[in-house]
Amino acid sequence: WTSVFPPFLGLVEYEWGVSYGYGLAVALTAISTLLGTTTPYPNPILPYQAAALIFFGLRLCSFLFVRTRLSQRIQDLQREIEGRATSNGNRLNRLPFILSCGFLYYGLTCPLILTSKLSKAAVSPVALLTMKLLVVGQWAGYLTAAVGDFVKTYTKQKNNDEKFLVTSGPFSLLRHPNYTGEIVAWTCNALCGSVAGLYILRNARTFS
Repeated sequence: WTSVFPPFLGLVEYEWGVSYGYGLAVALTAISTLLGTTTPYPNPILPYQAAALIFFGLRLCSFLFVRTRLSQRIQDLQREIEGRATSNGNRLNRLPFILSCGFLYYGLTCPLILTSKLSKAAVSPVALLTMKLLVVGQWAGYLTAAVGDFVKTYTKQKNNDEKFLVTSGPFSLLRHPNYTGEIVAWTCNALCGSVAGLYILRNARTFS
């Protein structure tokens, strides 16, 4: 439910379902998973993987809020998106898209749910080290995206030109550090959950 409900912000503003709804769904589901897991945690990976998702979700929402307030172009774009969505009929027509986003966000957080079910005693030291490295990669990806968003927004504001081509900082190495960072982070997140899932299946007496 923490994944499915936030995209319903799209009923207010169509674009919110894939912006604030995205960030809130990821953060709230990670928080819910942590709160629903008994302490001490079953393995040392869980809190760090969850913290990465919480950081991503809250950071994204904060960035989107600030960027919208600073950028007239983004404000105009949001009005254009909402205008097109409204012209397609009443707001209830958005429900299929909103629900599909909710299930997508649930899929993004499923690796964490798998990790929360994994006992440290049930996993080999090599697999545990692999999961640790994957979580490090996840954090690195989210931080790269965060730095990219900050540098791009700051540089465009500094030059007072929203179409200014940013080539400094991480943009000197990557054309799209925000997208590249997310690709790396979500891939590491998925692989970490996959390792957990394989060990859960391996050690399960029955399949459910």
